[in-house]
Amino acid sequence: MIIINIRGPTALQPNEVVRSVRCTLRGYEGDLQQLQRNFKNSELQLEELSRRYENVEDMRKRLEKQLADTKKELLISENSLDDANREVNRLEDKLSVSESENAFAEGVRSKLEDEIRRLKITLEQADIAGLRKALEDCEAEKKLVEEDYKI
Repeated sequence: MIIINIRGPTALQPNEVVRSVRCTLRGYEGDLQQLQRNFKNSELQLEELSRRYENVEDMRKRLEKQLADTKKELLISENSLDDANREVNRLEDKLSVSESENAFAEGVRSKLEDEIRRLKITLEQADIAGLRKALEDCEAEKKLVEEDYKI
C-alpha cells in the first residue's frame, strides 16, 4: 500500500484520495452543471430580450411612421383651415361691399321715389293748372262765340 502525503503530515490511503478527488470532481461537475443551466437560462433570456427588442423596434418604426402620417395630415388640415379662413374673410369682405352697395342703392331708390312723388305732384298740379287754363280758354272762346252770335 502506498501512502500519498498531500497535505502535510497526515497520510491518506489511495482509496480515500480517489474518493476525495471524485467528490471534488462531482462538486466541480455540479458547479459546472449549475453554470451551464445558468448559461442556458441566460441565453434564453437573451433570446427573449432580443425578440422583445425587435418587437419594440418594429413598434417604434410603426409609431414613427404613424406620427409622420399624422403630422402630414395635420399640416394638410391646417392648410385647409387657412384656406377656409381666407375664403371666409373674402366672403365677409364681399358681403360688406354688397351691403354697402345695397345701402347706396337703397338711398338712391329712396331719393328716386321722393323725386317720383314730387314729379307726380307737379304733374297733377300742372294737369290741373293746364285743365284750368284749357277750361278758361274754352270758356273765353265760348263767350266770344256767344257774343258773336248775339250780335
